[in-house]
Amino acid sequence: MPSEARAAALEAQIVLLNGQLKELEKKASALEERNAALQRADEQRHTQYLSNITSLVRAVEAKDHYTAGHSDRVSRYSVAIAQRLNELAHSHKANVKLVKYAAYLHDIGKIHIREVVLNKAGELTSDEYSEVKMHASYTQYILSGLQLPEDLAGLALVASFHHERYEGGGYPSGLPAEYIPIESRIITVADTYDALTSNRPHRLGMPQARALTVMNENAGTQLDPEIVAVFMRLYREGAITRLQYGGELQPSTAELLELTQVTTPTPTT
Repeated sequence: MPSEARAAALEAQIVLLNGQLKELEKKASALEERNAALQRADEQRHTQYLSNITSLVRAVEAKDHYTAGHSDRVSRYSVAIAQRLNELAHSHKANVKLVKYAAYLHDIGKIHIREVVLNKAGELTSDEYSEVKMHASYTQYILSGLQLPEDLAGLALVASFHHERYEGGGYPSGLPAEYIPIESRIITVADTYDALTSNRPHRLGMPQARALTVMNENAGTQLDPEIVAVFMRLYREGAITRLQYGGELQPSTAELLELTQVTTPTPTT
């Protein structure tokens, strides 16, 4: 091939490659724009999630003033127990992140319980008590609307099982210990202590010493005895008292934004 022809062919190839390069640049630019749009949409979903979950928690607090501080403290106690269990090389490691979120949101189902029942000063009737017990199922229903990362996939179940009993016969499912996630058993212990020591519409809270006695009496029946033992150790060290009157009150904004989306459907009756 003459040199002029080779030069022409080479120039044609260069023109073709330049055209292909420009096309790739256009596609890359379009892809960048699409990624930026997806990122903006994701940030908007995060913001909407935070707004929804915060509004829902505040709505529960407005109905049941006890729930606000209670959920905060139960989350703190539960995290401390989970961390100590893991330090002690417990045979079943607890997911501390899951414990934190589930404990904070464990009573969110109370949004569907009548305010007159939640704040009743006298003893609940059988029907009213049955209504209150439904909050555990409602918690599962609400939290099952979350799209979660893998390490929080069990959030709805863990949060809803905080009234299951170690020996079985609790609610909502009446599960025996081997079917109750360790994270739920941790929350049950923390929840029990705070319920015993907190003032409620119908009674005053117990002194700490009396509450500890009640918990020990219920170890092996209502409560996991190994987790109770860890709780008692933390109490003797002063950790529970410090957490009861201080510490982070709830998952931070940044932590809440780790979750992606929430829906708050109304359960059917």
